[in-house]
Amino acid sequence: MRRMGSVPSIILLAFVGLSLIACNAAGPPSLPDNTQTAVGDAQAHLERGQELARGGDITGAIAEYNQAIELRPDFTEAFSRRAEAYLAVGNFDQAIQDFSAVIELEPDNAEAYLNRGIIQQVSGEVDRAIQDFDQAIRLDPNDPRGFLNRGFAYASMDQFDRAIPDYDRAIELAPDNALAYFHRGNAFHAQGDFNPAISDYRKAVELDPELAAAYNNLAWAYAYELDTNYEEALELAKRSVALDSQSYNHDTLALVYFKLKNYEQALNHYNTALSFADADPLSYKGRGDVHLAMKNIEAAMEDYRTYLSLTSESPDQEEVEDLVEELEHG
Repeated sequence: MRRMGSVPSIILLAFVGLSLIACNAAGPPSLPDNTQTAVGDAQAHLERGQELARGGDITGAIAEYNQAIELRPDFTEAFSRRAEAYLAVGNFDQAIQDFSAVIELEPDNAEAYLNRGIIQQVSGEVDRAIQDFDQAIRLDPNDPRGFLNRGFAYASMDQFDRAIPDYDRAIELAPDNALAYFHRGNAFHAQGDFNPAISDYRKAVELDPELAAAYNNLAWAYAYELDTNYEEALELAKRSVALDSQSYNHDTLALVYFKLKNYEQALNHYNTALSFADADPLSYKGRGDVHLAMKNIEAAMEDYRTYLSLTSESPDQEEVEDLVEELEHG
């Protein structure tokens, strides 16, 4: 199966709520004067750091957060904001350390567990991510983000029987969350349950008409998995490309044109799909199929060979090898 559309922005789910991490910036009124001064100075550094971060100066922001933490080592919001800054520059290890510091200071901070879990997930530490999501859910069982992110983690390990109940719970808690329907649709899709997948994709685009990946996956489910509804699939794939032109949705649009026997358009969109750095090798096979339908035998064999060279363990390897051999001797 070709790559389906995904939503990498799932990492933003928890960081939208970073400001929820509480901190008593003013400090209690009975603090000594020098402590009150330190608290005020730390708050000033925090606010300057946030201003610099908003302006794109992440290095300057981190320096300000460092000053805030040096003045106030228990300043959880400064640790959280610094973690967010480290994440922005791809320094996942430091971001994890900062959220760990928040957790040490506030062991019941569900938001910190959730954020650390998301970074663990992105870093490939899926088991640790699930442990953090477990804790976030234990501390705040009414936050749908814990279930949604844990479901996403289970799905990344192909544990769809665990992912789907988490998505179900996320939808119960947040019935207007388009991403929950989208990711549950992907889980159904991966299991071969195409009708519930289609239903979830439809609900996702109803809730979020700008969700390009959902239009793409709905088009793919129709045109490839069910081999039907080509005209509707065409409009869906076009909509996905119009919203966010990527390799995966040009590949889907090419497939739909191929199904409709519009080979020139299919070829154009496979060419576009393959122009992206993250192009799926299966687009070479798809383009090879188009060339073959157009009787461009040499071009078809070249694409099939390229596909085989890039996918040495593909389940259809033997089938494609036999096709190339047949074309060579045909």
